[in-house]
Amino acid sequence: MGFFDLENPNDQISLLLNKPIEVNSEGEQKCGLHYYHLNYTVQQKLGEYSQCQYYHSNSCCKNSTITSFEQLNANYGEEYHIDRCGPLSESCKNYFIMEGCFYECDANAGLYRMFSDEQVALDVAANGSMTWTNKWQMYNMPIKSGFCDNWYASCYNDYFCSDDSGDFFSCANLFTQTASPTIASPAVAELAKLQKWNDTLTSVTVVFGFIGLLLIAFTCYVIYPERRGLALFAPPASADEKQRLNELKVDNVGEVGEDEERSDEVGNREL
Repeated sequence: MGFFDLENPNDQISLLLNKPIEVNSEGEQKCGLHYYHLNYTVQQKLGEYSQCQYYHSNSCCKNSTITSFEQLNANYGEEYHIDRCGPLSESCKNYFIMEGCFYECDANAGLYRMFSDEQVALDVAANGSMTWTNKWQMYNMPIKSGFCDNWYASCYNDYFCSDDSGDFFSCANLFTQTASPTIASPAVAELAKLQKWNDTLTSVTVVFGFIGLLLIAFTCYVIYPERRGLALFAPPASADEKQRLNELKVDNVGEVGEDEERSDEVGNREL
């Protein structure tokens, strides 16, 4: 798609594939695609946007459509934004810029229109306007395998719409549906269910974590006194044990009294 030589290598590839570009009497190539495109190629200064500069000598694009990546991204409406699932990495973005410049500026892109002029004419004659045809959609354009591999590798860690296997138009329709509060697509419903499950799982984790902390605290409260010989939980004393405890208390009181008497005697002798 992109190139940095003085001549567009896509012209030679089109000749090799027996798809020569139609040229008018002034030597201008026909721009087969029609949306924002010119009818025939022109030589023009393409502003300061260097990514499309290589088309300056022979381009189908209008300068206003290629001023920046943001402009390329916004040309066909918000539902067709490439970065709908988050900002793109610079390496990935560069490949979409090359693709955008090719689509807007390269006359060779028009050789791979999905519907021919004859099909469009039949559609208009039968229905008064284009109903099942258009002049902007491309189909079956070959791309060098190495370019595709590098593009894939550059965008490997970026995120894109995956509805209907990533179909460009299905994803655009999904975006339109999610923008309306009255319509919920299956993909959006599934996403909402997943989010609800995640929220529930988080709440359960927090509750069990709190219970776990309480159990640890309670265990420490019980084990620490036990290790010091201070039993918190002991069976109730029997009648015999209570009697022995009372006798021990009486004996202790007697011993204390005797000790006090001995102390008084010692004190008197010293005086």
